[in-house]
Amino acid sequence: MNKKVVTGIAGLLVLAFILYQFFSSDSGSAGNDYLVKDSRSISLSDIRNTLQKADFTGRKAKDYFSGEVVNSYTLRYFKFIQRKFSKEKNLSQEEAEQLYELYRKFVAYEDALAKKMKTWMSDPGAGSSLDVLRRMHQYQMEIFGEETALKLFGADIKAREYPLRRKHIIVDDSLYGHEKEERINKLNRDMWGDDANSIEARVKPVDRYREKMDIYSKDLGEMNAEEKAEKIRQFREELFTPEIVERLEKVDALLVARKEREARYRDEEQAVVNDPNLSEEEKKEKLAELQNRIFGEDAEAFRRREALTRGKR
Repeated sequence: MNKKVVTGIAGLLVLAFILYQFFSSDSGSAGNDYLVKDSRSISLSDIRNTLQKADFTGRKAKDYFSGEVVNSYTLRYFKFIQRKFSKEKNLSQEEAEQLYELYRKFVAYEDALAKKMKTWMSDPGAGSSLDVLRRMHQYQMEIFGEETALKLFGADIKAREYPLRRKHIIVDDSLYGHEKEERINKLNRDMWGDDANSIEARVKPVDRYREKMDIYSKDLGEMNAEEKAEKIRQFREELFTPEIVERLEKVDALLVARKEREARYRDEEQAVVNDPNLSEEEKKEKLAELQNRIFGEDAEAFRRREALTRGKR
């Protein structure tokens, strides 16, 4: 048995003995009228649990009430909340009642919101995700009032709103890259004020590169191959170290070479497939020889890709 538990039980026994001595003059009238009448209702393990420390901030906290709401942990949880929301003194009755009423309202709100969200999401005219978020925030203000809703949910709403608005700008195919970047900069200033610059600094280079490609998708689509390659190189040099830029260019070269080999293979493949002088078995042999000649050591990998493609078809 845990040493602390043993010490705690011993302490309880000492306390019981002191109480017995204190009330010994009235012991004759005590009889068997136990305060906790059913011996099975409070067991020794219940006492052990009461004496052990419970961490309501850890992962096990959710397991404390997995069976019943009222158990040996409930009172300790009340005490934990009381300590949590008080610094030098316990919560006053008025403060405790305010907190309790706010929590009751919050539980009812979450239940109602879940039902409303199902309706909003299934509604064909619900609009974009931003429209659904706007409805949710309006409902929060209806239930809690504008000031309280802002304190409770403001950070969460803003954290969801910003990426939705940013994405809306990025995927707009009618805008060129410089127009999108101007709108993103304005969005940053409008939503974050003095923290606008730190928003861009938080984005990882690889994510910023992918986003850059999306931002300038209209521009890149209107460029020839040489102009497009030069523009992409500018993005990479702006965002990555010279070593990473060199690695990316090697990958590009490999992809181009692979694409050229596959194009050459397709041309020669058609000649074999359409040759009326070859049997099906001869065509298979010819294609295998062609694959070995064009793809070399990558021939087996190519055949596996071909088999997967045929399987999907």
